[in-house]
Amino acid sequence: MGILRPFYVDSPSTWDDQDDGLDFASDPDQRTDKLPQPFRLINKILDSLFEDTWSSITTRQALKESQANFSQLPNLEGGIKVNLPYKLHSMCSTPDSELVVGAGEGGLLAFSHDDVTRPIFKFNIEGGYLKADVSDGPEKGTYIVAALDEKGVVTLFGITRAGFIEVSQLSNEGDEKVLHFWMNESNLAVSVADEKNSCSILFYSLPIASWAEPFEQISSQRLQGNDEDSSQFTAPELIGRISRLVSKKPSTKRSKTEAI
Repeated sequence: MGILRPFYVDSPSTWDDQDDGLDFASDPDQRTDKLPQPFRLINKILDSLFEDTWSSITTRQALKESQANFSQLPNLEGGIKVNLPYKLHSMCSTPDSELVVGAGEGGLLAFSHDDVTRPIFKFNIEGGYLKADVSDGPEKGTYIVAALDEKGVVTLFGITRAGFIEVSQLSNEGDEKVLHFWMNESNLAVSVADEKNSCSILFYSLPIASWAEPFEQISSQRLQGNDEDSSQFTAPELIGRISRLVSKKPSTKRSKTEAI
């Protein structure tokens, strides 16, 4: 269906408005006599109609070609069907593309890019996680994972050769809940909001380098059959907070006394 739009035509020009000067450098065969009014206005209208019609034709033709190309996209074949233990809400890849981490109803899963048919690491927790993001860890082959649960709390994990290692849980003030978060290398930013819709953005510095030794100790213990994680991790440091207070709108209701 075409798009209706207003059609504008310039005011008719007088004979004096036309430049009747001769251009001796032009081809005489290309020159045409100027039509008198109102024939010149009619000719201008016809030219405008033709240009708009031709533009509409070319636009429709380009749309048909694009739709035809879209409908002829090749089907991807040879995909691998993975049987997951629970529904995943988000997935992300490690910076070196070695692992794929998924956050879902039952916790966290880590898959190898070489074999995605089954997870190589799991971290199960009731309620699961809504979102996860991954950054590089203190050493090659280790990673840091930030995961957001349905209660609005962010938990930091490490991934080593022994699997997921819980590092720290960010504490929220009062009834604040984390809505979103961003992690890049050793920096973490989270946006929080309370029940009054007062929003804030918190900035943390992650002491990733200090986590190298605990990662190695816990990994060695697990590989030896000892699952007790007795190592201590340095907590993330809150380095800044930006708050936005929601101003209360003045009440428009008047008391009965004021109304009288």
